Parts: sequence; C-alpha cells; structure tokens
Amino acid sequence: MVENSPISNPFVSVIIVNYNDKNHILRCLGSLSKQTYKNFEVIFVDNASTDGSVEYLKEVKKYLDLPSLRIIVSNVNLGCCGGNNLGIKYARGEYLILLNPDTCMAPTWLEELVKAARSDSKIGICQSKILYPDHRINTTGGLIDFYGLATCRGIGEIDKCQYDESLEGFFFASGASLLIKKSVFEDIGSLDDKLFLYYDDVDLSWRARLKGYYIHYVPTSLCIHFESSSLRQFREASLLSFYYNCRNRIRVLLKNYGSYNVIKRIPITLLMSLAESLSISIKKRDSRAIFMFLKALLWNMRNLKDTWKERRYIQKSRIVSDKEIEKFMHRPAFIIESFKRRLYKDK
Repeated sequence: MVENSPISNPFVSVIIVNYNDKNHILRCLGSLSKQTYKNFEVIFVDNASTDGSVEYLKEVKKYLDLPSLRIIVSNVNLGCCGGNNLGIKYARGEYLILLNPDTCMAPTWLEELVKAARSDSKIGICQSKILYPDHRINTTGGLIDFYGLATCRGIGEIDKCQYDESLEGFFFASGASLLIKKSVFEDIGSLDDKLFLYYDDVDLSWRARLKGYYIHYVPTSLCIHFESSSLRQFREASLLSFYYNCRNRIRVLLKNYGSYNVIKRIPITLLMSLAESLSISIKKRDSRAIFMFLKALLWNMRNLKDTWKERRYIQKSRIVSDKEIEKFMHRPAFIIESFKRRLYKDK
C-alpha cells in the first residue's frame, strides 16, 4: 500500500554523528551536495572531537552546496546513540536518516531511500546497500540468531547483486545508512543512550518489529563505507569491543524478548559469552577477556532497574509475538554453524 501522504517530496533530516573523522567529512558532505533529491537538511553532530573536525568543517562549509547544514557541538562524547538523539532533537524532517561520516553516497542514494519508504505505509525503516570501496559487501541487512549474536548479511562477498531480491530476509538495518520515519521513531522511542556503541541499530530495529513495522533493504540506494580510523582502532582493541558487544547484547535481549524467552535464551547467551571470553583468553594468553565478561555482567546488574523500566514500556506496547519476531532470526545459531564449518574442514 502506497503511503498516503499529501507531500510528494517529504522533507528529510540527515543526521551525521562525528567523532574524530575529520579526514572523511568533505567526501561525505560532498556526496550529499550532489544528491538528485533536494528536499533535505543536514544536521552534523560533533561528539567532542579532538582532531579539529569542527574547525575544519566551518572552513570548508562555504564550498559545499548544502545551505541547510547545521553544526551541533557536544562538549562530551555522547556515543553513537546519544549523538543521534541530540541531532534528532533539532530535526524538522518527516523522515530521519542516520548516516556515518565515513561514507560516500551515489547521487540517487537519498531519492531511492525516500521512494522505498513511501512505497508502503507499513515500512518503518529502510537500509541502503552498503559496500566497501573495493565493492565487497559491508552489509545488505543485519542478521542475529536467537541468542543475540549479530553479523552482516553478505559481509566480505563481492557484490554481484545476489541479495537485491531479498528485501526482507534479515533482522535489523545498519545504522551506517538508515532511514526511519519520524512518526515511527516517536512511536517506538529514541535510541538507547545506555548502549553508547554497538547494538543500537539491533535494538531500534527490534523495537520497530515489535510494533509491527516492516524493515526494508533498498539495493538501489548505494552507500560506500570507508572504515573510520577511530572505529578501526577501537575494534582493534578487541577486548574493549568484546566488552561493549557482550554487555549490550544482554541488555537488548532483556528489553525485547518476552518473559518465556528471557528465561530460555539469556542463560545460554551468558554461557556462550563466558565460553567466548575463555576462548579469547586461551588464544591470546591473556585473562583480561574473562574480566571483560564479568565487567559486562556487572554493568547489566547495576543497570537492571533501568533495563527493566525500558522492558516494561516495550512489552506493554508491543503488538507482535516472539514467534513472529523469530521468523526473521538466523537459523541455526551462529555458534552451531561455526562448529559445523570447523567439523567439515577437519574432515
């Protein structure tokens, strides 16, 4: 059903959260200035960068064809979630787009996202086709299993349009290039500031699905994702990355699963995370991974009251059952799939 809107070209707010990505700013904003779709604003949120990003942007702003560009500076690093929430407070658009600064978009990127969003009133979130610069796939939609382990569909594969017909065969939309209708955002609630980094897009998509909204992949909306130096350095600090993934996965499952699945899935999730921490510790001969698991567990215990408050709101307002939600989850569990691959390789 085509969205019934009197606005033929709805106003769009593009929110970019930056942290020490000075080297990517001009390329990202330059590609935005060349969009075929013109009815949009850009809200640039700087998360207390120390690399001169804001000063640089103010210098090059005059060379960009982006008259609606606004710069918002936070004195502290609010994380991905907090930065996007801050930008959205200033957004005037009917549609909101969350966009990484280390991206470069095709001229029809925005036009195709808006077209897809308007094609059906039940669509709440859309994601672009996101490729690496060498045209390998970054993500064509995010996958998670029953225990909250997440990965990107098609990651590392050469893009041969193999996922272009699978518009709904995934669970969550990537926050690197994501459109969400403002009405949907207001209905399901803002991004979870507590998550700070990682699993924010999983949580947002899950809450949208619980409310009955569709999430669509838009292969005609092309986005090239250059890995930012700050995020790459963070990922290379694998113990810290493991900590955030572990702690946020637990919180997201506690918030969004029904009571039966909280009891059924969470203990297994904890055991899997513990096993992963032991594996990392043995492999690296470094016991800090176990400490990070315990730290993630302690964080969730300390924040249990807040998590339960969020959970009560989500569970009270949901209209879709876990059984329906699980249809979008990956089978089998990733750990079983990995074991089978290793077993086959050994043979």
